[in-house]
Amino acid sequence: MDSLNPSENAVHSVPDKEAGDRQTEQPVNDVLKTDQQENANATAHTKKKKRPTKHFVRISNLVIQGLLLFVGVGYSWFAWKQWTVMRQQLQMSRLDQRAWVAESEISGVAEEGKPYKIKITVKNTGKTFATKVSGNSVWQVIQLSDADPDFEGRVKEEESTHLSTPILIPPNGTFAQTIDVTKGRKLRKEDVEVLQSPTEVKFAFGRVRYLDIFGCKHWTTYCYRVYADGTFEKYGRYNDADNNCGPPKASKR
Repeated sequence: MDSLNPSENAVHSVPDKEAGDRQTEQPVNDVLKTDQQENANATAHTKKKKRPTKHFVRISNLVIQGLLLFVGVGYSWFAWKQWTVMRQQLQMSRLDQRAWVAESEISGVAEEGKPYKIKITVKNTGKTFATKVSGNSVWQVIQLSDADPDFEGRVKEEESTHLSTPILIPPNGTFAQTIDVTKGRKLRKEDVEVLQSPTEVKFAFGRVRYLDIFGCKHWTTYCYRVYADGTFEKYGRYNDADNNCGPPKASKR
């Protein structure tokens, strides 16, 4: 009878819950670890891909340096052009404001019974004062068949021995240079006839030196062929002026 009582004699197999849980947890942990490892590997791989190579860095530096060089050259060119324009404007302003000194009139007639003098009037036609103005004039006679005189050499010779005292000339101011051909002696009839001779050529020429208000040195040369009756003609290339402190031009004096 006892064997027929299942509640007492039957042996029941109860599953070990904790063991089941451990069996269940272990694969999950393994999966998590595997996922984390794969994520870490993927991140490292991504970082490795994104990390720039030395070649890329070198090229980038060259590109940047090239751009900086281009910008520097462009800026230098722009600055140079701006400086050139400003310099030209300054030169034009100075040209407009500076003194301009040159001979404005020449006169003199060979008359019997009077000393023969040639008067050269020099005028400042500029807008400002001309300072340290000095000048020298030369008289020379040659035969019609002779070559032209050495105008520059004769003026330098005169300047070295008889340089005039520097003066100040205001705008539209004048001063006179005088060539005393006969050294104060009165002309005789035969003297006048010699001066009227067609076989001789008479010259009056010279140079004026001065400074403008900007401290720039200037000069003006002039040359005239002289006739005894008081006629004067500009002659040759010795009628010139400097270009100092103006647009570029070589000055020979």
